[in-house]
Amino acid sequence: MNCTEIISIVDIIVSAGLGIWIATAITSGHTKERFLKDYFTNELNSIKEECKAFFDDICYDRKSGQDIKIAFKILSMRSSAFESNLGDAFNKTSTALPASIQRIQLEITGADEYNNQYKKKSIKFSPGMKNTILEKRADLLNEFSKAVIVINKASLKRGAHNMKVK
Repeated sequence: MNCTEIISIVDIIVSAGLGIWIATAITSGHTKERFLKDYFTNELNSIKEECKAFFDDICYDRKSGQDIKIAFKILSMRSSAFESNLGDAFNKTSTALPASIQRIQLEITGADEYNNQYKKKSIKFSPGMKNTILEKRADLLNEFSKAVIVINKASLKRGAHNMKVK
């Protein structure tokens, strides 16, 4: 083998190695991004299921005033932490979830029916108020769907694959 043949073989080996390395790096990056998107989508679904069960319990008269107050606090904290973590991981991501939950909380806890029955074992809302709650629940579920779209359209921030979730 002469020198040119050796250089050609080395060139082929280096090119193949570089191609494999680039393909692996790109695939790895997409895999990490997909993993993060799946993580946030799963977390979002968990919050959504908690919201659905909570509003069902309210409409079936299974919650006391204190239970409602605590549940809203938990939902607010979870949605705020979700929003913060999402913003840490992805560029230009924002959802209306924390604001939507807060609006519903203010409407329910500001209602006379809630305040007049606060100390009772369970609050029994009127059919009209239950209708309003179900409409707000439907609006909130719509916001969850919009948030999934936001997540899937988002681009990963630099260094986000090393982030720690709060």
